[in-house]
Amino acid sequence: EARPPQQKGGATILRLLASRSLWALALAQGGFVYEAYMLLSWLPNFLQTQHHISIFSSGAYTAIIYGTAVLGSILLARLSDRIFSTAALRGGARKWVVAFSYLPAMLVAVVPQVDSVWVIVALLTISVTFLANGISLNTALCNDLVARPEDAGTAVALFTLVANLVGFVSPIVTGYVVQATGNFNMAFVLTGVMLLVGVAVLLGMIKGGIGTAEPSLPPAS
Repeated sequence: EARPPQQKGGATILRLLASRSLWALALAQGGFVYEAYMLLSWLPNFLQTQHHISIFSSGAYTAIIYGTAVLGSILLARLSDRIFSTAALRGGARKWVVAFSYLPAMLVAVVPQVDSVWVIVALLTISVTFLANGISLNTALCNDLVARPEDAGTAVALFTLVANLVGFVSPIVTGYVVQATGNFNMAFVLTGVMLLVGVAVLLGMIKGGIGTAEPSLPPAS
């Protein structure tokens, strides 16, 4: 379905912030970013303290996880681009691929229950691959739903700001949880809960485009 005729000038920031869909996307992205910041800040420490791995080895395992995830997320993104028509994407169909990405990402929650380092690496590789895929496709979804192309940059900037404010607390909360419990178990579980909240917000709150008073999204085709 083609976009409606465009009016001159973009929507104001206040109008964009009044969009329920923008907030839904931003908060859903926050679930992904929470995991991203938690792992970037604490994964080497987790491997060193809870599995007694050297600094060098923990760095090598982390590189394997993120290096593999980069390639995997690119392939997944390419695949998703081929699944939907342009009209379906403008109707918000990409949200289903984003929602699917949360499920493998939630494997992060079971990592502390595993003893084998290579199983941990495998689980985190899958989790981070779909995490990276979800972050990129959710950003693309934000662009899909913007009613006017001239609002895209502002909408994505606001979306990114809110998501990173959620992610900002992740290393801090993780530190307090580890200090209080003496291990990383609850910190990883909490990260899984944040992803669960993210997918619930994504599927439950998106309604209509961004920067427009249009009614609900057309059905995906």
